[in-house]
Amino acid sequence: MNFQTVIKFIVVLLFTWCFSSCKVRHTASHAEEPRIVFFKDTVNLDTINLDSTIDISFKFHNEGIDTLKIFKVESSCNCTVVKSYSENTALNQKGEISIKFSSKSVAKGEFIRRLAVLSNSRLQIKVLIIKGIKI
Repeated sequence: MNFQTVIKFIVVLLFTWCFSSCKVRHTASHAEEPRIVFFKDTVNLDTINLDSTIDISFKFHNEGIDTLKIFKVESSCNCTVVKSYSENTALNQKGEISIKFSSKSVAKGEFIRRLAVLSNSRLQIKVLIIKGIKI
């Protein structure tokens, strides 16, 4: 992962955080807002071989009252591609973010890749992690 990619990812996270924290909230309580809850927010691939391609699924549910809307899922590098995600998830419904991870451009050794999920959830930015060791 190059330096420019990391900086770009951080800028997107900071911009989104600033935008979301500066906006005026309606009078609705936090209980009425959508709330994204992931069953697992970190995937440990353990040891992977050269040129591995792995399908990864992050499953979540909406614990809020309003419909959960995912606006965007950003990857920290080109080795992690977002295949699909549930854009609208009603109260108590489940959703999924599907990722394709390719180790071709990942250097040997330990790695950590991040995904930023931007939504209308109370936690407007959720960071998901994919980690492992490439041999």
